[in-house]
Amino acid sequence: MQRDSVFSFKSYKSVMHSWLCGLKRRGQLSRAAEFLNCQRSYLSRVISEKMHITLDHAYQLTQFWKLPETDRDYFLAMVEFERAVNSQYQKLLLRRLEDMRKNQESIAERTSRQALPVAMHDISYFSSWVQSAIHFLTAIPKFQNVESIAERLGLSKENVRFFLHQL
Repeated sequence: MQRDSVFSFKSYKSVMHSWLCGLKRRGQLSRAAEFLNCQRSYLSRVISEKMHITLDHAYQLTQFWKLPETDRDYFLAMVEFERAVNSQYQKLLLRRLEDMRKNQESIAERTSRQALPVAMHDISYFSSWVQSAIHFLTAIPKFQNVESIAERLGLSKENVRFFLHQL
């Protein structure tokens, strides 16, 4: 079953409730408690009361869910934020959470790929339907000469020769 992204939550307790107790999550709370080597009632109380999960258990939960590093760090920062008592520390953690959320929303940050360089011949090829049409027609046996292509596309033979040379 697909679950919502951890970045769509503002509270670690909401994550826990959704992923352990949500619809079609039967048995998840018990499996998580077994994985964490703790009582099921402890996790239930963390979700439903003002009790907080320990950072060790929070880390183990990220392992149970098999979260990628960025998701894990976000979840742990949410736990830290909600457990924090000092208001300055909370502000620091809140800024960190917002930065992490913004980075996740940025496509460039999520995909570690560089932009592909666009060669001039690529621009030329995709700038008009003619080159791709000629290209596709050459794959058909009866369009293996300039005359048949020109006739089929309604182009001059000189234009077809020019584009064939480009290909």
